[in-house]
Amino acid sequence: MGEEEMMSRAEFVKALALALAANDEQDAVAPEAVARAAYESLQFDFPQISPSQLKALATHMRDDTATFPLTYMLLRNALELAQSSDGGSSAAAALLVQCFFLPFHASMDYLTHFHLQDDSSIYDKLLFISYHTTYAPLSSLSLDDWNHFQCTDLCCSIASTLLHYPTVGGPSAVLLQMEWLRYMYLLRDRILQYPVTCASILHKMLHFFHSPANLEAIEASRASAAPLRLLLDIASSKELKQASMAKSSILSLLRTMMPMMAKQLMLLVESPAKASDDARHDDVLIHAQLLEWAVLEDPPGIAALLEDSGVLRSMLRFITMTSRPTKATTTELLSIAPVKHSLRIVVLCMLFRPTFAEFIERVPSMNQWTATDTLATKYAAEHTLWLLSKSLGQSTPSPHSLWKALASLFPVQCDHVLAATTRVSLPMRLNAR
Repeated sequence: MGEEEMMSRAEFVKALALALAANDEQDAVAPEAVARAAYESLQFDFPQISPSQLKALATHMRDDTATFPLTYMLLRNALELAQSSDGGSSAAAALLVQCFFLPFHASMDYLTHFHLQDDSSIYDKLLFISYHTTYAPLSSLSLDDWNHFQCTDLCCSIASTLLHYPTVGGPSAVLLQMEWLRYMYLLRDRILQYPVTCASILHKMLHFFHSPANLEAIEASRASAAPLRLLLDIASSKELKQASMAKSSILSLLRTMMPMMAKQLMLLVESPAKASDDARHDDVLIHAQLLEWAVLEDPPGIAALLEDSGVLRSMLRFITMTSRPTKATTTELLSIAPVKHSLRIVVLCMLFRPTFAEFIERVPSMNQWTATDTLATKYAAEHTLWLLSKSLGQSTPSPHSLWKALASLFPVQCDHVLAATTRVSLPMRLNAR
């Protein structure tokens, strides 16, 4: 009897092992069925779907575009799930990557089942997808998932595709071609969320902007300053204040880009002035703000580069040319902000480069400009730094004129400490807003 019991136990163990093996075989083929069930569920409102199902569908959509074409309902549901507050947002974001990026690389049939209106063209559909492509729903993607799905490469590839997109398909095709820069801003936002990715993503972004195949099209789009604007957004963000490695990456890139920036500035300054020249002034402002950040991060190194590359000479010329009297106004600046930031770079470099401060005194146009009241009245802070650099160099200004200029920065006189603290903190709070 005992032997029979032992045999039955052995048979039970064997049967259990066989059942587990059969279950494993079923699990091995299950992901495709899971993806199919998830795909069908997402074709309706309020789908009940798990994160594992979303992840399975994301993988199968990427690998088999013919079996899992994109539909309007799938995109809408993926957007809603990616912006939800539950734990499935990361998996939904992985699915959304396929919805956002695959249509620009898959065959034309991929959007056959993407129904907007009866007469919607392929351009209308792609434009609709592009308009809904923002970084917020993708922000829950982990670093591993972002790299696994090659999101950086896809953004650069789509931007290149749209930059050269044929505009013969009507208004929608023209609007679609204008959307190429959106994918660069996706990468900018990724860097702001994860500064640790700054070096790798910036390298690919700048490769896109400086590629010989793209330069002419970017120039035609009047977006030559776009890479500098993106760099400025990143460099001046609060997210980068404590990210020393990211700041080092940007400074390193700026050093390599200095000859190109010097050439761009020279062309901007030498271009004929027009009655309405906002675009040119805006480009100068971007250059000046970015270089101002760089000077403050690495004063001796960047100041020397600015002087040697000719950037400072272009800025001096811009300051004096922009402030020339015109028929309409007398010594009225066309735009204060570009001159202010250009002047700030000049005075900072005067402080850090005594040889440059000496050179400034030998520039007749600057001597004429500083002899007017424009510098002291419109740019009081820069005027004070100007006098400080000259005082340090034992030049003509007396210490009295420096302290007089410094005192003019604080015109409000207070009778007690509390009033002084309030007067100082109020502008700081207003600027913080």
